Amino acid sequence: MHNKVLLRPQAGLTLIEILIALSLLGVMVSLVVSSLVGSFQITRENRKAIDATTTAQRIVEDIRGQWRDRATFNTGCAGVTLNSANTSYMAVTANQQNLTQAAVLSGTSSAVTTPCGALSAVTTCSAAMKRIVVVATDSATPTRTLARVTLDVLCP
Repeated sequence: MHNKVLLRPQAGLTLIEILIALSLLGVMVSLVVSSLVGSFQITRENRKAIDATTTAQRIVEDIRGQWRDRATFNTGCAGVTLNSANTSYMAVTANQQNLTQAAVLSGTSSAVTTPCGALSAVTTCSAAMKRIVVVATDSATPTRTLARVTLDVLCP
């Protein structure tokens, strides 16, 4: 009789199997993390654009509200703060144009950010309509426009 020793296969994983499993797990985790980082960047950029658009709309509405008076409308002045402390990542500019029948009569004048002094009563308008253009650009990249809001205001 022969004595046979039966060897039982050992249960468990080999070192190569563990390394392959870890490398596959690493690839999957890196794909998920890179997707999350990209979506966070997109969310951050969208938040900047929404803030810039909201700021530009507020400025346009402030100017329009102040231009309900004909004398203020004619001088094109308005006491509006363009760049506040909470908008440090963007630079805001506001310009105006005099319009008649949707044709530009004069070039763009400077920002309408100075409050009006004492104005006398005015009976005629200097222009039938004025266009306000408020542009918010990224402070880090000045050539990148975050928001542009245009409003045409009729003479009151």
